[in-house]
Amino acid sequence: RGLELLFGRVEVVQLFEQPDFNAAEEQLEAAAKVGRFDFELAIGARYLRGVFDHRIGDIDESLIEFEASARLANLVGDDQQFMSSATMQAVALARLGRLREAEALADSIAARVDDLADAGRLIDDIRYDLAWIALLRREADRGAPDPSPTLRQLIADYTRSESLGDVARTRLHLVFARLQSRDFAGAQVEFDAIDPAWLDAHSLVWFELGGFELALANHQLRAARERLDRAELYADLTHDREHHFRVWAARGALARARGDRPGALAALRRASAIADELALAVPGSSGRSMLVTAHRQADAELVDLLVELDQPEAAFCAAVGIRARHLRALWARLRPPLSGPDQHEYQALLSQHRALRIGIDDRLAAAWQLPAPELQALRDELADQGEAADELLRRATALLERDAPRW
Repeated sequence: RGLELLFGRVEVVQLFEQPDFNAAEEQLEAAAKVGRFDFELAIGARYLRGVFDHRIGDIDESLIEFEASARLANLVGDDQQFMSSATMQAVALARLGRLREAEALADSIAARVDDLADAGRLIDDIRYDLAWIALLRREADRGAPDPSPTLRQLIADYTRSESLGDVARTRLHLVFARLQSRDFAGAQVEFDAIDPAWLDAHSLVWFELGGFELALANHQLRAARERLDRAELYADLTHDREHHFRVWAARGALARARGDRPGALAALRRASAIADELALAVPGSSGRSMLVTAHRQADAELVDLLVELDQPEAAFCAAVGIRARHLRALWARLRPPLSGPDQHEYQALLSQHRALRIGIDDRLAAAWQLPAPELQALRDELADQGEAADELLRRATALLERDAPRW
């Protein structure tokens, strides 16, 4: 979004490359003071504050900042900043599970995006975000519009600009869009065209899950299991519980395809237990998630399977537990604000966590080409660093939970 042009190199480094969230907040507070007298700086400062809040997991707060930045930019006729802010507002809505609002805002942005002048890359980035929201919406509602045409156009644009990482990530989105349409042949063509060398470990989990879906659709159960095994290795390397949730939900689907209903039940219960953990966790900042919709599918499959197994009481208890988890996640958002010293400690913990994760991710750059034994060895080698990063996140979560309402 041209953050460096708006705010300077220092703030971008503090937020993304060598994260120091406390130093970044000091810069933001200084910008906010100046912004009281400088309208354009106020617009940019609210936007960057939204980025900051998003990075540390305060999605509700980021939504407020993005909305304010978009409103101010619209008032002064700054179309590019308005589109950037409104797009991130829609992304925040989607991450909060407010999909209808996200879709409505995305539609209004899409109607204006072609009017932007001299903003080719910005237009593509906005369309990429809107396509992700559409993909998420369609995950929950298969009758929602198909983002495939937009994704194909983005692939063409990114190919022309030789943005090969963007090509790979966008094509991976297209694979899942075609899977949503049950177009397995089309999904296979796009899957085969992806160069995994351009995907990070998080995207590689999705790459293997896409391969799993295709193998399962073709009744290639052994190949499907191999894809899941590799997806789990990547998930272990990322230490991202959302990925583990997806893998265990997929293992449930594989067990059902093999006629192993007890195995499917065990896998889906494992996925449900991870979902319970995630209801209380600090949201991840490493990338987009489809967790908000994936929960619904895995939960429905668990209840359906218990009914099939003639366990109506267990099905009822599972349904009640699922609803309780949802309410617990909403309840957690009523946490009181942290005191100044606690907020400083919280942000320091998240900075240390992100710095550790960046170091680990750098080691994973060539993970895509490693055979399974070497991938397992790399996982074992990085286990201590991953556990250290997890402990930092647990400590940050404990700070938030300490004075939260009791469930």
